[in-house]
Amino acid sequence: MAKITEIHPDEIETKGYNEIVKVTQYPWSNIYDDGNAPANNSTYGATFARNISGFSWGTFFESLDGFYSSGASITHDRVELETPAIPGNSAEILKDPQWCPEKVSFDYDMVMETAVYFADSTNQEAWIIVGDHTDSSIGFKVDDNVLKGFINAYIWNPLAFPSPAFEWKETTVTLKTGVAVAWRLTAKFIAGNRIDFEAYDLNDDNLYTGSINTDLPTGSLHPDNKILNVLITTDEDVAKTMELYYWRFEQSYD
Repeated sequence: MAKITEIHPDEIETKGYNEIVKVTQYPWSNIYDDGNAPANNSTYGATFARNISGFSWGTFFESLDGFYSSGASITHDRVELETPAIPGNSAEILKDPQWCPEKVSFDYDMVMETAVYFADSTNQEAWIIVGDHTDSSIGFKVDDNVLKGFINAYIWNPLAFPSPAFEWKETTVTLKTGVAVAWRLTAKFIAGNRIDFEAYDLNDDNLYTGSINTDLPTGSLHPDNKILNVLITTDEDVAKTMELYYWRFEQSYD
């Protein structure tokens, strides 16, 4: 896996085949920060150097090229999902690159972040996740008017009938009742430890948080590698809509 090095723009030099130079005007997410990085410098950009074993991807949805989508359209600076007005029908968008630098795996730390807007507050279900909601996954779920942190995992159940077995188990934590606003959503997954959820209400400037530390997903998503998976379903004969403004995904292999 190539390593990514953030350096002062004036210090760029020829690198070997196994190193990529990444010059940026801001530090990476501090989810893996050890707290010792110097402050940002507005003239020279990030003034610290750090080696990161991992990979990152993001989009502002300038186009639907490269995505699988149904019921999706680009409107100015966002993508809009709208279901048909038929109960049980859905709209979705997903990104599942088949040749990621490494397999997307819940055996490593990862973070997903997005900004979304929900137009409705009743008779709907939505998932804003990495993975697949019927398979191993992390992210957020909407039940009608309730926003939840969400995980799904294949868990050993010693009490399963008629004999002990692995079973799919969904675990959620309620973050907020009242979803018909704009949100910035962040899920920070620490493999084998916990997942922390942050839901920032962009209308009232309030932050809602929660964590799950049991029955966490493990293992690879390969071959799907769904690093973006957003699905909304209507439960009545009324179309449901939501909007996405950007998406960020990072995974560490350290």
